[in-house]
Parts: sequence; structure tokens; C-alpha cells
Amino acid sequence: MKSDKFKVCSYCKKRLPATKNIFHVDSRIISDGLRSRCKNCTKKLNSQAAKNKLINTYTSIKQTCAICETSLPATIEYFYPSKTGKYGLRLECKDCHKQWQRSFAKNNRIKINLYKRKRYSEDSRYRKNHIKSVSDYAKRNPEKVNLRSRNFRINNPKAIKVIQRKSNAKRRKNPMVRLNDNVSCLIRQSLIAGKQGKSVWTHLGFTRIELIKHIESQFEKGMHWGNYGRGGWCIDHIKPRRSFQFDSSDSPQFKECWKLSNLRPCWEKENSSKGAKYKGLDYRYVGFLEQD
Repeated sequence: MKSDKFKVCSYCKKRLPATKNIFHVDSRIISDGLRSRCKNCTKKLNSQAAKNKLINTYTSIKQTCAICETSLPATIEYFYPSKTGKYGLRLECKDCHKQWQRSFAKNNRIKINLYKRKRYSEDSRYRKNHIKSVSDYAKRNPEKVNLRSRNFRINNPKAIKVIQRKSNAKRRKNPMVRLNDNVSCLIRQSLIAGKQGKSVWTHLGFTRIELIKHIESQFEKGMHWGNYGRGGWCIDHIKPRRSFQFDSSDSPQFKECWKLSNLRPCWEKENSSKGAKYKGLDYRYVGFLEQD
């Protein structure tokens, strides 16, 4: 392909036709959309970098940013590392690279999300790192995460309903979750309505009266049956339900999960912040867990 335009390779200094056959395409280069090095030099440098993998540390060596054309010390203070770079660094400076990343993310949001979803479903290592990253961020910024979650629920009621339906459908397929939900619901109805409800208590191994006495013995200041439920306090498992595996009420794990000594009253807010974490025994409930 012939071209009337020419470009000087930043590495070999040869004056070459400014075409895609000679130079790699790079949309970040505003002037002509082509990289500063010719393909032959890029291939040569990539081969050298792959062998050496060294990053320059001498501030006396300068490198010109391929985008803003500013001459800066060729160090990691000004350029991000790159195995294929001339000095083990990227061609563009950090400021230009960040600006390009923001612009690319803004203009290709759908494309990026589709790529991430595909990689999340196919790459177990990426999925594991992503989950850990999200979890770590939530631990460091609980107020930001809660505020964002509240705003999303307020501004996207239809999306929340769809998410909730999918979540409920998924939960119903899990026999352990279904059994836990049913038992919790029956206990709540029994305590509020004041009825014995024989079937559920038969499987649990204790009576409604025994549960009431056990819970009342652990009441904290401000707890009473009048504020039992949403916005007040709830019955919590000292060792979380997720710690157990069972698919029927006859399983020993079910008995262990729902035994009287594993139940306690807990403020709803405290229970929500605790989640399904179990870091060991709480000194307040050691006596109950040690009961047979």
C-alpha cells in the first residue's frame, strides 16, 4: 500500500511510509493513529524484553511520551511497566494512560461489561480474585457500599424485583435453604401467634415454651417480645446456618444447627452486619454452646 505520508521510527530513526503495514495501529496516538516504532523494531524490542525483562532505574535516561510527546525520566515513577517496552516501560506516560483508560471505559462500557461477564463465567481464577476484591472493598468502605445499595434499591425498583425473583428461585432449588426458611417461618408464626404448632417442634427437639425461656434468659437491655421482628431483634444462630450441610430434618447437621444452645436473641442491625461469619465463640454464649 503506497502512501504520500512518511513517519520516522522512534527507535531505528528510519523514514518510513506511514501505513498500517509498516506501523502498528494505536487509537491513542492523536496525530496519525500509528505507533511511534515500526513493526520490525517493535518485534526486535519485544524479543529482547522477553529475555531481559529489565526495567530502567536511571533517571538520566529520558523517554518521550507517545501521546503528549513530553520528555520524562524513563522510570516507573512516570511510566507503567511493560515487558515489551524499550526500557521495560509503556510508551505513554502515566497521566496519558489514565486519561485514555477513563475515555475508553466511558465509550465502551457495554463492551467492557460483556467481556467481564464472559471472563467471570469462564475463568475461575479471575472469578475468585474478583469476589475477593469486592469483599475487601466492602470491608474497607461499608458506609459507601450501604449508601450505594440503598440508592440503587430506591432508583431501580423494577430491577430489584427481578433480582429478588431470581434469588428466590435459586434459593428454592436448594433443599437446605428451603428447609431453613420453612423452619424460621414456622417458629416466627408460632411465637407471634402464640400457638404450639406440633410438627415443627417435633423435628426441633424442644418446645415453644422451652425456646421462649431460653431466649428470654439472654435478652439484652431493650429487648422484649413487643419489638421482636423487623426493626427490632431476631433469633440468630450463634454458629451460622451456612456452616452446616443437610437436606432433611432427620440429618444430624440439622439437629446441630437448630439445637437450643445454638440460638440467641440478636438485634436485627447487628445480625445484618455480622452476616454469615463465625470467628469463634462469643464469651456471652459459651455456656449455651457447651450444653448437650
